[in-house]
Amino acid sequence: MRQRSPRTRPAVSALMASKKRSRSCSESGSIGDATRSSVWTGPGRRRALMILEPMAEHRFSAQITIARPPEAVFAWVADYKHVAEVLEGVERWEPLQRETRGRGSRFDVSMSALGLPLENVLVLDRWEEPSCIGWRSESGLLRQSGRWDFRPRGEATEVSLSIGYVPPLGVVGQLVAGEVDTLVRDRLQHALEEMKRILERDP
Repeated sequence: MRQRSPRTRPAVSALMASKKRSRSCSESGSIGDATRSSVWTGPGRRRALMILEPMAEHRFSAQITIARPPEAVFAWVADYKHVAEVLEGVERWEPLQRETRGRGSRFDVSMSALGLPLENVLVLDRWEEPSCIGWRSESGLLRQSGRWDFRPRGEATEVSLSIGYVPPLGVVGQLVAGEVDTLVRDRLQHALEEMKRILERDP
């Protein structure tokens, strides 16, 4: 007589098929696994983090000596209407309140850089007459801060102007930052030289 091979019960057969499918998925990996591997743990993730991580502040300063006492130089800088006279690219620098001197005074500012309009609300956060005026941005695409320092040098004044800004996130911000840096350096030095010319011409 021919021997019959034992029949596999349906439940056992289903279990074996399930194990086979499970083993096949673990060996090949699902689409979700592949996506997580390439995006979240691979080079793509590192590049994405480099693009999205906050950029460091860029800070610049320039100095000049003006043959006027600190009180006179401070008073000239404290008049917001003089900003556009010496700082290139200023299109608007208008007070947002009646008080334009002292800490807390706020200004609506528009400047152009590389053909792009930059809008900011700036607030004065340092006011130490006649030695220091400082500001920071309250709003705007380009976060910035700055400071004037006035130090007596005999009968003259050593003036320091420093500005810092944080480029916007992303590839565009990284590409533009280098050109903006050069522009800021040139404008700072030019502003001080023009201010010296005006103050020493009109004592």
